[in-house]
Amino acid sequence: MTRFQFFSLSMCLLAVLAVSETGFSQYRFDWRSDVDRIIERSDSLSLKSQKTFVVRNVIRVDRSFKNDIDIRETWHYTIHKGKVVIFDIRYLVDSTEYIENYYLNDNRLICIENYATEFYNPTDANFLSGEVLFIVNEQVKLQVSTGQKKNSLTAWRIARRPVEKFQERYAELKRNRRDVSALER
Repeated sequence: MTRFQFFSLSMCLLAVLAVSETGFSQYRFDWRSDVDRIIERSDSLSLKSQKTFVVRNVIRVDRSFKNDIDIRETWHYTIHKGKVVIFDIRYLVDSTEYIENYYLNDNRLICIENYATEFYNPTDANFLSGEVLFIVNEQVKLQVSTGQKKNSLTAWRIARRPVEKFQERYAELKRNRRDVSALER
C-alpha cells in the first residue's frame, strides 16, 4: 500500500467516524425532542383522565402578614401507569389568573410553565406574562420568558429555585390526594 492509498483510506475512515459520531451525538443529546414528546403525551392523557380538587392557600406578600391574600387554588393532575405525569394549579388574585404547570417523566421534573392572564377580559388579548423552564437532571436547561409581570405578587414564584418550588408543590399534591400518596409507598 502506498502512502497516497494509506492517506486516502485514513481520510475516508476519519470522515465516516466524524459523520457517525455527529449523528449518534445528536441522537443521544436531543433532550428537547424527548421533552416535547413527553409533554405532548402528558397533555393528551390529561384531556382523557384528569382529576381535580380545590385547596385554600395564603400568599404572603410581605413579612407584616397584614397584606396576606387568601386564595382558592384549583389543582388538576393526571396519573398514568401509576405515576403522576402532569399537574397544574390555577388561582385568581384580583382579576389576574395565575397558572402553574408541572410535567414529570418517571417522577422527575422535566418542564415548568408559569402564566399570568387577565381573567375577566372578553378579548383574546388577555396574556400578561409567561415563563417556560425545561429541566434536565434537576437543572434548568432552557428558560423562555415573555410579557411583563403585572405586579410583585408573582415574585415569590421566581425567587426560589424552580426545582425546590416543584418539590413543595408536589409534596402538597401528595398531602391532599390519597391516590398520589399511595404511589410513593
